[in-house]
Amino acid sequence: MSTMRRASSALLAAMTAAVLVAGCKTLPGPREFTPDGLERMPSRHSGGVFRLPGASFTQYRRVILEPVTVAFVEDWEKNHPHVSPKEIRRIRDETAKSFRDAFEREMIRDGKFTYANDPGKDVLVIAPTITDLDLAAAESDDLDTKTFSPRSVSIHVTADLRDASSNVLVGRVDMIAGGERYGMNEMRPVNRITNAFEIRNHLREWNQLLREAINVAKADKPRD
Repeated sequence: MSTMRRASSALLAAMTAAVLVAGCKTLPGPREFTPDGLERMPSRHSGGVFRLPGASFTQYRRVILEPVTVAFVEDWEKNHPHVSPKEIRRIRDETAKSFRDAFEREMIRDGKFTYANDPGKDVLVIAPTITDLDLAAAESDDLDTKTFSPRSVSIHVTADLRDASSNVLVGRVDMIAGGERYGMNEMRPVNRITNAFEIRNHLREWNQLLREAINVAKADKPRD
């Protein structure tokens, strides 16, 4: 084989490889599904947004919000025996109220949904749960407390989305937030007010993600 022919063959092989590589870069990645058949959708948050393939969200105008449940991270109560049962109930109740307030603002006021009293074809049922609530340090009502923490409050918020008329699971919004260490090895004071502030921020972020996920689902053409 002449030098020119070998050079042409090498050039052709290189061009073919380049075309194959470019083609591979445009192929979509593998689709990821949950055990109950929901597909993971693009999301910028830890946890994720999941949707039932082929499900339409364009019809939803009203929502039913089921009561939110709140649970601490495993062994939190055992590791904080000085926190009374009354205080535990207060933290749970205030966290649940903060969730409802954030939902009211993001979904009802800004999202333009309305509440429904009964199932209907335009109704989406949202069943939220809050788990793994971890207050880095025990609370104190004393603003001059000397209790400090190196990290923020962490929380896990998730909700199943069901079609009210059929009770079919059509989506899930899941977020794990907080728990990061403060920068520069900073220690921040911890009390009832600081904990509540961080919890409210996390819950507002989750409800923003919920509204964003539903808006995207409304705009997307359902895939088979």
